[in-house]
Amino acid sequence: MYKLKIGESRAEMCKMEEKVEKIEGMISSVVKLTSVSALFTYYKPEEVLGYCKGCPNHGQIWSCPPYEGDEAAFLKDYDEAMVIGIRTKSFEQTKESLGRALIALSESYPVEVLIAGNCFLCAPCTKASGKPCAHPSKMKYSLESLGFHVSDICENILDVSLEWHDHDPIYLATAAVLYKKNGLSSEDKERLTERILWRLGLEGLS
Repeated sequence: MYKLKIGESRAEMCKMEEKVEKIEGMISSVVKLTSVSALFTYYKPEEVLGYCKGCPNHGQIWSCPPYEGDEAAFLKDYDEAMVIGIRTKSFEQTKESLGRALIALSESYPVEVLIAGNCFLCAPCTKASGKPCAHPSKMKYSLESLGFHVSDICENILDVSLEWHDHDPIYLATAAVLYKKNGLSSEDKERLTERILWRLGLEGLS
């Protein structure tokens, strides 16, 4: 894991790392820092997971409900979250590109990530055949799969409404990066945030 260096310039940072990959289909992005406690304002598992029951992935993918326990409980070990919203006309491509970038980040930095949509690492997922997850260390949940009301998060945290048009849909892929409680100083978090945004090729933090 790369050790943060306080005072390191953007130029020095860019020399040491490359952007993970281009996020295909991206039109624009918005990124906000918030507290995990603020995210839990929009934790509505009975409502959201009720919607999941109508999805063909329900019970067929390890990252999707139903779960045996409270899969959102681990989030309480974190105190801050970077919420990412990406407007795109290539929804599936954007979700996978963003997901792969976030998984790579979680392997390099002291953060946990929630991807947009369901896990895409295996096709088909091993759960459908009754087998254990093939990549348990890389499998990631999404905000919605854990019971968070994503449209409310978009409107109230990102200040962006989900957009739907009859003939030309513009979707918003939403994900999050979680900072470990007491794991980083405020200065380290600022530097780490800058590095993550740069690697994802996203706009500056608002």
